[in-house]
Amino acid sequence: MRKNIYLFFVLVPVVFLINGCTLNEGLKISNGLIEVYGRCTVNYELTIQPGTKVVFKEKQTFFIGGGDPGEIEFKDGGKLIAKGTAQNPIVFETAQVSFGQIYMRSSSIDDSIIEFSKLSNTVVTISNSTTIRKSKFENSRIAIEGNSSSLIEYNTFTWDNSFQVVLISMLDSTNCNIQYNNLSGSEIGISCGSLYSSIKNNNIQNIVTYAIGGPLSTNISVEGNYVANCYGQSGVDTTGSQSARVVYVNPRTSPVTEAGCGW
Repeated sequence: MRKNIYLFFVLVPVVFLINGCTLNEGLKISNGLIEVYGRCTVNYELTIQPGTKVVFKEKQTFFIGGGDPGEIEFKDGGKLIAKGTAQNPIVFETAQVSFGQIYMRSSSIDDSIIEFSKLSNTVVTISNSTTIRKSKFENSRIAIEGNSSSLIEYNTFTWDNSFQVVLISMLDSTNCNIQYNNLSGSEIGISCGSLYSSIKNNNIQNIVTYAIGGPLSTNISVEGNYVANCYGQSGVDTTGSQSARVVYVNPRTSPVTEAGCGW
């Protein structure tokens, strides 16, 4: 007599944990700490309290060659309110990834703000109109694109990474105010692809190539900036020789004392 043998398989769900976070979690928020795993989309108002640490981490995948880098993308009504204080700044930093990314898409709310924050190895890309002020950028930079009217003021940028970049770049039809910032290091200080932005009262020093670069098609005017030791030249620049396609208006011969984050 032939006997039939039946095999039964039981499927057991398995949850993979990466640093205590499941693979389908992107933003892990706890008291005083926000961990960003991979690419996260925010379409609501995210308020970050003073003293909070935001850590960009890699999200592991099943594919060979690593995972997704840490990114926060604000879109479709998303809004960022990150207002620290001089005594309790908000800290953005990385773990497991070279750079963290913050994207402010054109569909996000215009009055987002980053204030009294310390950003390390972080890139902020802005396509809406965002205010960034009184913050420290250490090996970090800002890229502004699209129809943006952002305000970037009273920040301190320092760069000692071997990877050379533009500390503040503006593309397309941007209409931004870049004022009272300290910028040093890196390849380029401020790059402006628009005729409409205002670049005033900044200190720009020790830049590898040009301090300020204007649009390819014409000159732009910049006012009241202090430029020194850029483009392979030594000393204070009052003629525009350390910049490209830029006309200096009322250049400073000494640093702007009010510039920088002040803490």
